[in-house]
Amino acid sequence: MQAVLSRVHRIVVPPEEPEVSQPLVRSVADASSSPSTPVVGLSALSNPQNTSNPTASTEIRAEIALAVERLQFATLLGERKKAVDALQALAQKFHANRSPGDRRSSSTDPTVEEQELGQAAVPAVLAALVSDPRDTELMEAMLEFLQAIVSRAPSAALLLLEQPPAPATWGTQTCLTLLQDPSPWIRGPAIALVRALQDAQPKAFATSVLECKEGLRRLLEVVEDRREHIRDAALAVLGQLTGRDKNAQQFLAFEEGFARLFQIMEVEGVTETGASPASSVIADCLQIVNNMVRDNLMTQTLFLEMPYLETHVPRLLRLPGLDGGEEAEDAAALGRRKRVLKLGLQLVRFLVAGLYEGARESSLDEMAQRDRARKSQELARIQSLVARQEALMGAVGELVCCRSDALTDLRLQALDLLRLVSEHNGGAQMILVNLYASPSGRNVLAELLNLDVGNESDESPVAAAASALLDALFQENEGARMSVLQHIQSVPPPPMSAGGDDGGGGYDAFSAPPSAGRVLLDAFIMNTDFIVQNSDSSDVETLNTKLVVTWKASHRLASLLADSAYCKELALRVPAEYDDSEARAVAGGLFLSRCLRLLRSPTDEALGAAFQSIVFQAKLSVLLLLIRWCHGCPKAVREIVGSVTNLSVLVDGLSDNQPSCSPRASTEMIQLRGLVALLLGCCLEFLCEDEEEQALKIASTTVTAAATEDEQGLQMTRDQLLQMISKRVSLERFTDALVQFQQTPAMLACARASKGQSSRALLAYRAAYDVCDEDGTDEVASEEAEAHYLFLLYERDFTVFYREMAEQIQKRVIAIYTGVGSGSSPASGVDSGAHNAMGAYQDLIRMQDKQIRDLQQQVTDLKQNDVRRVGEAIRPSSNQGQEPQLAEQLAAQCQHVEREKAELEIKIKSMSESALEMETRVNGLTMAYEQLEREHQQRGQELAAARSGVEGVQSRSVPSSTMQEQLSALQAELDTERESTRRLRSEVVAAKGGATTQALREKSDAELANARLMKQLEELRVESERKDEHLAECNQMLETLTEGQALVKNDNERLKAQLTEALSLSAGESGQTEFKSVVDGLIDDKARLERRIEELEIAARAAYEKDQEVLRQRIQEVEQARRASPPVSVECSALETALPNNEVLNGDAPGSEGPQE
Repeated sequence: MQAVLSRVHRIVVPPEEPEVSQPLVRSVADASSSPSTPVVGLSALSNPQNTSNPTASTEIRAEIALAVERLQFATLLGERKKAVDALQALAQKFHANRSPGDRRSSSTDPTVEEQELGQAAVPAVLAALVSDPRDTELMEAMLEFLQAIVSRAPSAALLLLEQPPAPATWGTQTCLTLLQDPSPWIRGPAIALVRALQDAQPKAFATSVLECKEGLRRLLEVVEDRREHIRDAALAVLGQLTGRDKNAQQFLAFEEGFARLFQIMEVEGVTETGASPASSVIADCLQIVNNMVRDNLMTQTLFLEMPYLETHVPRLLRLPGLDGGEEAEDAAALGRRKRVLKLGLQLVRFLVAGLYEGARESSLDEMAQRDRARKSQELARIQSLVARQEALMGAVGELVCCRSDALTDLRLQALDLLRLVSEHNGGAQMILVNLYASPSGRNVLAELLNLDVGNESDESPVAAAASALLDALFQENEGARMSVLQHIQSVPPPPMSAGGDDGGGGYDAFSAPPSAGRVLLDAFIMNTDFIVQNSDSSDVETLNTKLVVTWKASHRLASLLADSAYCKELALRVPAEYDDSEARAVAGGLFLSRCLRLLRSPTDEALGAAFQSIVFQAKLSVLLLLIRWCHGCPKAVREIVGSVTNLSVLVDGLSDNQPSCSPRASTEMIQLRGLVALLLGCCLEFLCEDEEEQALKIASTTVTAAATEDEQGLQMTRDQLLQMISKRVSLERFTDALVQFQQTPAMLACARASKGQSSRALLAYRAAYDVCDEDGTDEVASEEAEAHYLFLLYERDFTVFYREMAEQIQKRVIAIYTGVGSGSSPASGVDSGAHNAMGAYQDLIRMQDKQIRDLQQQVTDLKQNDVRRVGEAIRPSSNQGQEPQLAEQLAAQCQHVEREKAELEIKIKSMSESALEMETRVNGLTMAYEQLEREHQQRGQELAAARSGVEGVQSRSVPSSTMQEQLSALQAELDTERESTRRLRSEVVAAKGGATTQALREKSDAELANARLMKQLEELRVESERKDEHLAECNQMLETLTEGQALVKNDNERLKAQLTEALSLSAGESGQTEFKSVVDGLIDDKARLERRIEELEIAARAAYEKDQEVLRQRIQEVEQARRASPPVSVECSALETALPNNEVLNGDAPGSEGPQE
């Protein structure tokens, strides 16, 4: 009791000045001996700063020690509250006494007094938090004091974060335990203290939380608190914690962290129309999710297995309006909305991108390198999984398609995400081609092409990103290019989910969005037509704008057609009027012809240099496209040479002799003539049959020689085309155009350009068009003259291509004149010396027929040899000689089926001719009916005139009897004509409908029966090949048996020799006994070998009989199927009677099986 009274006295009565140091040390030593006070307090007070910082004065240290002792030895609740109030007052005093004259590095650096207070008071307050009596107000005050001290003196945070020895209290454990208190007056200051500890010492805080038992779980549970300030603080702590530590990311992910965070987002307002911009909690939760999946393969795999990528992420990426217009008025709401959208796109990007992007392999540890390799292997699967999320991809596509300038950074991020999803993944690329934005329903690929060919594409980063995405897409996937060209006229409907349920901006079936191919062709053809037709009535700026779009669209269209025969053929199916859904692609009316006819309009010399140069560049883009299109495409060449108008355009362009008034106009005319000459040269070089047509012609056997000659007479040949060029242009002008083009300054300058320089990029410097013409010099290749054009006219690759094609065209002309290349063979090198293509095809057919007959003869010989070998190898039996008979029956049946096939083809041809004849008769009846209709109308007019006359007569007072008789006669005649007309009409309709229906039915039935027989014949052919293989195996088995028999014979001879030797050497009874045993053993061995040979022979015979039975069943099935096919007409019924019936087939089957039984 005395000791307690003395301590109270020291607390109440301050000691004298000289004696302050001794009581201080003694009181601290006493306090350190208390079990509730951590040991670290002693070291903190004895040596508060181990650095060179100045120490506090003696008075301050005594005041701090006195306040700490009052809290340590306070037993009543009121005393503790007063002690805590004294500590708070002391902290406020030190904070208020900051000297403005102190020149510290930062205003947030703690003072010496604050550091002394933190080192001394934090252990005592921490001990008081876990001791009784407990009071809410007192604990709140102590937590607020700790938060203030930690915020002002970050070094004091280590006293709470570092784990002390076992008896002392651990500050981290205490703070996380207080987070579970239900009272908001304790949980709020506790989470504020945790956040202050994290801000003061981030690394130490992360380590301490991970070492604490259930530390992360307690932090995660606080996130579900309904009080916003507590939940927001917990989210901030988790966001900073997961951004630094990988273990924390994995722990939260596998402790239902994703579920809790997305549940909070739903509560905060994640709806079908997007995230609510009223709160920033959604963005905080999304930031934590991003931290959990960043560069962490385990958490990414777990997230992909959850449904949030399909259910929640698309709603987070949804825009409230079509272009985000609803948020344009509120800048703060727009900022929160953009943050959510950015984090959502970043989340998906983490999933489809590689791990540790930008990091070098040497800077990663072994675990990180292994995770990166595993992610690279699974990247294709993840891309496909993300691409199949229709709602997610639709929301990303909507961000790409929105035209708001405020969302430019989001559009760039969405384009980068689409690039990552479709990179090196053909399936994902095809999904991107058919992607529609949700909820607007716009075609994403069409919007990308619109950005690509737009006038602002060089200045806009979004357009540049779209162009890069299209380049990668079309370069890697030919199917994507084919899809663009396939859906030009008929737009595929977007998915049902692309329209949305709201009335504004949804997809409407009557206003379908234009396809990507339609957008590209519109940009090219409309702008080019505007430049060519309105060059004299528009200003230069407008024409420049149109020219930029034309040039880029031509460049993109040429890249779609380059090095793809399928794309070129698909483009040939586009009609000239592709905007009309009823238009059809016919010869002379294709889009190719429409492009070619844009070159018809001559350049007006009255126009200025600027207008002439714009028209020149427009025509240049058209010619470059046509050259790429016709190169290696015989069908495109035939579209050009098969039209007189198209050939006239090219020949007129090459033979134009208009004088040029300026050096630039002369150079431009030379370039146009050179390109026209190259286009005609491509027609001359590739005027041949492509590989598909050659294969069809070789396979076809029903085309007669007369029909072939007629077709060849209708098509233009290389000789005829070269003769036309010689007559209309002259070969000298034609070859000079090819040579002069390669000598133009523009061609030489472009040949010196770098390989990576593209012709679709705008030139950096654009001068006036008349600079070169004013000085009158011919230096067109100067730097100023080249700057007159908006683009680099020719890429370096095109200059090489032109030179090679010019040489090849000249060789072709020489070959045609020498008679070597007059045919229509492929354009690879110089043609062979065959007289024509049809003769070569006939020779090839005859050669194949001879080879087939030789192979059949070889098969027959092999089968006979196999049967002979089997008969020689096995013992004579009742089945000998049946195999050749079966083989002959099989060959006879095959020949019979071939004859039936030829007869069917003849019948089909005759039926087709009869159908044509019937159609001609129907057309005649139709014309007769139309004639009767015209006569009926004429008689009706006469009757109307007669009736008018009768009415005039009846209006008189005295009717005429003669008029009445005429009227009756006309009425009777009219009735007779009506009856005959009605009868003829009914007969015509019946004859026309019945004949047409019967002809179509017979034709379809015949085609069906022919297809069925062809399929069955193919199956028989495959079965025959399989039997041949089995026969080869049987032959090999027989050879093995033959070798075995030879070995057995050798063994028998050797044994006989041994037997003879034994007989000669045997001289006694014992010798005879031994000899007998040896002979018995040899006899047993011989019997065993004979049994083995019999087993092998039986197995071979069974396999052969089984194969023959299967083949016989297949032949019967074919015959039954042929009989089961319905007769198509009288001819088909006759053909059916000609086929063998069931009795014949059933008679053959037992005959073939009888000998084997």
